[in-house]
Amino acid sequence: MQSEAELFKQSKDVQIIFNHLPYIFQNFLLLLIITILIYMKVSFTIKFLLHTNTKLHEKMLYKISRTSISFFDATPIGVILNRFSNDLGILDKDNLESVYDFLDLLSGLGLFMIYLCYIHYGIAIPCLSFTFALYQVRKFYLKSNIQLKRLDLISKSPIFSEISSTLNGLLIIRVYKQEHRFIKKFLGILYKNSKAFIAYSRIYKTFCISLQFFMYLLSISGLIIFVYVAYFSGIEASIFGLALYYLISISE
Repeated sequence: MQSEAELFKQSKDVQIIFNHLPYIFQNFLLLLIITILIYMKVSFTIKFLLHTNTKLHEKMLYKISRTSISFFDATPIGVILNRFSNDLGILDKDNLESVYDFLDLLSGLGLFMIYLCYIHYGIAIPCLSFTFALYQVRKFYLKSNIQLKRLDLISKSPIFSEISSTLNGLLIIRVYKQEHRFIKKFLGILYKNSKAFIAYSRIYKTFCISLQFFMYLLSISGLIIFVYVAYFSGIEASIFGLALYYLISISE
């Protein structure tokens, strides 16, 4: 029989041929699919929002150009300016980022949860439970967020009206020395808008804290489940580490 030294020498002489091409092809294909999906997500978001915002602006312009004179007599000019400037600006700027972040977050969390449930089916129970809890939190804060945002936008209309009327009657105001009265009136309107904006900001931050709290609970419960499974069933170390990384990423 051969000695261990001879066997070790023969094993060193043997060249192990490992084919890397299938793994390179798989990674390239996966990268290509991810790139196509990101491009589709960005293009869909931009095209959808541009189409809807353009149609809304055209419809508003068509309606206001064919309305009666009594509408302009009863509606302050600041309300009309606010609709065509601030409200449409929110649709053009804020909605684009919100929709893009929503699709990004939805796809990321969905894939994370599917993979975690694939590793161990026990994680499906806290995933479904906390998804339902997040939906209830969103349902609870939705009405207050909409009403406060609407109040914030409505309270901005008198600001535009006051600025327009002050500029039109600036000569009369200076002749009769009523600058202090108009400044006080303008600061009062601005103070009302600030109260609505601060209330909306607080509700929004409370909503974010509530969502983050439930996401932390989901991560903690998932960590407990995977530690229990790894201790009693002997899950692979690489899969266990990847699951812990995904659970920590969900709460961030």
